Amino acid sequence: MNLLPKAKAEFGETSYWENFFKKRGSKAFDWYGEYPELCSLISKYIKPKDDILVIGCGNSTLSASMYDVGYRNITNIDTSSVVIRQMRDANAKKRPSLVFEQKDATNTEYPDSKFSVVLDKGTLDALMPDDEETTLELINKLFKEIDRVLRVGGRYICVSLLQPHILAHLLERFPVPSPDGLGWPLRICHCPDASATNIQASSGGPSMPVFFVVCTKFKSIPGMKSITEISLSEQHLDRIDSEGVKEQVVSLQQASLVAWKLRTNKQFPGSGENKEDDLSINLHKPGEEKPRFTLKSLDRATSSKGAAHKFVAFVVPQGRETEYLFCSPEGQKQLISMTGAERLLLVFLHRGQVYESMNSIREELASTIVQFAPQGIPENIQIPFLSCGNDMGHREIIYEGHSEFSGDFVVEDVECDDGEHFRKLVFLSNQGVVQSEALLRRAKNKNKQGNLNVDVTYLACDHHRLMCLGLAQYEKPDVLIIGLGGGGLCSFIARCFSGCHLTAVEIDSAMLMVAESYFGLTLGDHLKVEIGDGLQYIKNGVASGLKYDAVLFDVDNKDTSIGMSCPPKEFVTEDMLKNVKNVLSDDGVFILNLVCRDPTLKTNTLQELMSCFKSVASVPLKNEVNDVIFCSVSKSPEELVKWIKDSARKANALARKCKAKDQLLKIDELNESLSLIKI
Repeated sequence: MNLLPKAKAEFGETSYWENFFKKRGSKAFDWYGEYPELCSLISKYIKPKDDILVIGCGNSTLSASMYDVGYRNITNIDTSSVVIRQMRDANAKKRPSLVFEQKDATNTEYPDSKFSVVLDKGTLDALMPDDEETTLELINKLFKEIDRVLRVGGRYICVSLLQPHILAHLLERFPVPSPDGLGWPLRICHCPDASATNIQASSGGPSMPVFFVVCTKFKSIPGMKSITEISLSEQHLDRIDSEGVKEQVVSLQQASLVAWKLRTNKQFPGSGENKEDDLSINLHKPGEEKPRFTLKSLDRATSSKGAAHKFVAFVVPQGRETEYLFCSPEGQKQLISMTGAERLLLVFLHRGQVYESMNSIREELASTIVQFAPQGIPENIQIPFLSCGNDMGHREIIYEGHSEFSGDFVVEDVECDDGEHFRKLVFLSNQGVVQSEALLRRAKNKNKQGNLNVDVTYLACDHHRLMCLGLAQYEKPDVLIIGLGGGGLCSFIARCFSGCHLTAVEIDSAMLMVAESYFGLTLGDHLKVEIGDGLQYIKNGVASGLKYDAVLFDVDNKDTSIGMSCPPKEFVTEDMLKNVKNVLSDDGVFILNLVCRDPTLKTNTLQELMSCFKSVASVPLKNEVNDVIFCSVSKSPEELVKWIKDSARKANALARKCKAKDQLLKIDELNESLSLIKI
């Protein structure tokens, strides 16, 4: 199976191409390949009986090689008398009927409809360095001459690197019906073998994929629609519009740019500094929009002569891509150190795809990942593939839905290699984050093969365990939670904190359906959910005199342009915090899940909290970006610290009572982190 790369890199077109053509120098034809690299496409689109005109032949060996395998009707033209004389002399004895003539491709003086094929290898690229008016006049003259000398049904075949302005002009002139264009169907094929030669010839410079453009001359037919096709692999052909063609061509060019950067450890031409996404590539099956693999390159910060391997691939089991070790920069640094590699290529597996085994993944990727190896790796070397055991994990989508606030989402069950099962809610707009997670346990019966059910006594998130601590101090607390998600926190509180009256406010009705249908949320007298805006709900609560012993904020930020993932900025403004304070009882506590990577924004947020509440404590989570913030209306800083530690002990007692053993152990471990509280 061929895998097609699509990169996320920024593509600095002008500077990239300037650097590319500077590097390729005088050996222009080497960059497009010769007959061995182009033969599969030549044999498909050019037949031995065709009358072939090669324009701008230069000193390429392509015509001679074609002659030797049976193409005997070939006429080569070039404007250089020197090169024509050289090519005549070189081929006179061995290839007596191979014709070389000095002619201008824009005015050949050949009879109309003389040829069935016009073959152009790099000539269009040479004649069209830009899209200035004078250049376009020359190119349109060339296309007009090609139209004149070609027979109906004949083909203009152009081997090109398809710079953006060249591709755009080809799409404007050939497939567009008259009078604006010629009305010829246009097909673009990728030449992987020629592209490989391009890479090898680069000598460290940037390289580009080579394309085989086939334009077939049709008679002008009134009302005929444009036909544009693209084939990036031998097995697949897409008929799409011009914009789709451009997108696929540019995507392949971007991927080539990333591969070059990874091979050479060089900066991207035209870019100031490397971005994290610059080192990530998606691999697709031909014709499929959804990726099959994502490859992410990680380099050791400092070279290590004692590294066990120079280049290693690590396959992340399905459903574990959001774990600290695989998704966070700090975890990835640990992982590359653990593997002992100079360069580690993380391989992420995608939902909706089937992966048979580690061996099948290795076979599928072997020829692709070598393109991303650092310099000095032999082409035929066997790249080590590592993972967390031999099991690639199992992922089953049990529900797909759409939210007007968060877009498409999935609920999926994931089986880990240790036999544990988890249910996860993932927004597809941010697949690197699990929105909600629940442990699944098998119901006990005589055959020990009962159904998997959600265990509401299990909390998957450490910040949820900390947020629960504050409720243990109250006998029958009234609690307000802004943000429902999958309902795991609410279900746990309702199960383990008996007597608690809990109100959750969720703006997204789709989340309530998911929580009830797939995450075990059960509503009742002690647990209700209000669908609405949490900000407005609290504002209304102030007006109506509502009071709560605890207010918890666990709401994600949909605006990914700022450095705070949770909560949205409007939830921690001065006015909003005053409203929160006003709905708290005299001994109430405000508990906030803060996820902020921007140091300045984080400092400003904490200052807003400290200006509003009498005391504020922050508990950072180990190996996470989260801070759980405790804010008290009446307690001094010292009293708040003692209150939190007492809450932890009482929460352990409640965990024992409701048999939440997993939570008991983890809460005990978190007691140590309470000493890290910063006032």
